[in-house]
Amino acid sequence: MQLLRRSALGTLVIGLCVGTVMLTNLTEASADSDTLKIGALLCLSGDCAEWGNNSLKGMQLATDEINQAGGVLGKQLSLVVQDSQDAGGGARIISALRELLLNKNVHFVVGPTWSVGGLPIAPIIAQQRELIVISPSVGVAKFNETSDNIFNLWPHDSYASEGLARFAFAHGWKNIAIFSGNEPWVQQQGDTFEKELIRLGGRVTIKVEVNPNTTDISSEALRIASSKPDAVFYADVYHMAQAARRLRDLRYRGAQLSILMDDTRVHEANGALEGTFFASYPESKRSFQEAFQKRFGAKPGITADTAYDAVQLYAQVLNRATSIAPRSIIQDLLKTNYDGASGQVVFDTYGGVVRAPSFFIVRGNEFQPVD
Repeated sequence: MQLLRRSALGTLVIGLCVGTVMLTNLTEASADSDTLKIGALLCLSGDCAEWGNNSLKGMQLATDEINQAGGVLGKQLSLVVQDSQDAGGGARIISALRELLLNKNVHFVVGPTWSVGGLPIAPIIAQQRELIVISPSVGVAKFNETSDNIFNLWPHDSYASEGLARFAFAHGWKNIAIFSGNEPWVQQQGDTFEKELIRLGGRVTIKVEVNPNTTDISSEALRIASSKPDAVFYADVYHMAQAARRLRDLRYRGAQLSILMDDTRVHEANGALEGTFFASYPESKRSFQEAFQKRFGAKPGITADTAYDAVQLYAQVLNRATSIAPRSIIQDLLKTNYDGASGQVVFDTYGGVVRAPSFFIVRGNEFQPVD
């Protein structure tokens, strides 16, 4: 198997100075250290900070457990952390990746957090032949399908968007407004939901698309309310809370659906997302939840389990490896059948994980499963 499958983004950022960073041989880089370093390229500030900080805690828990059990290849694990600020655009995450690559001992990375950060750096990662990356939360196929050395533990969210369209249609909501945007991941969710709804025989009353940097969506909310939909589907995570508040002010009383949900958006909505149905994936294993609660004094948030699994996967594969050459590790990861905190991990040919979505409803500050 060739290392480079294809570069979906061409050479968008390959010419930047990051692309010139070359990694030394894996065995040589590891020999001069008592620790094996795992890079954490996560969004720790901005719109996606909740996701990135949850992931970092999951990585810390996995690192603690692995070190207490003797480490990996006789070495203790340590984390090298960079704030990727994914939602801020490509420039910051490219700089963060460059800083990470300057550390010659970092060959295994967990991250990035959101697709808006992941897509710009995928071609750069593809050029780093001794670097392996596992994202805990990038929900688009273009990321992990760019190269053999990129893996994704978060299922592609387009499957969940299709599932939500079927969920809505089955509940009798056949005339639906779509609040979308022109950021690639957001646009994909809006388009996927629309296509599936129409295939089922439903109708889109209106579809609005806004720029991620838009600060006032009053006119878009008014257009949605005026279309008198049975339900509104939020594909745009950036503006979801603001849109829900504006629709409440306009006395919209229809159903609300969202591709994703987190505590940050619920808090920002100030009650306007109450009763919203959304797609997610089954809760993490109880044993993981208990260990996380003991370590951090709180329940694990979104992506804590997938980031935990990413570190555990690295440890598992390295400890059983007959060769620690990157190509060998990649092949071993592709054969993985791992019972993780987030569920069963089996990669497809392109390093992605397929899982059926589950549906939840916002009730106060809780997310309750829906049959």
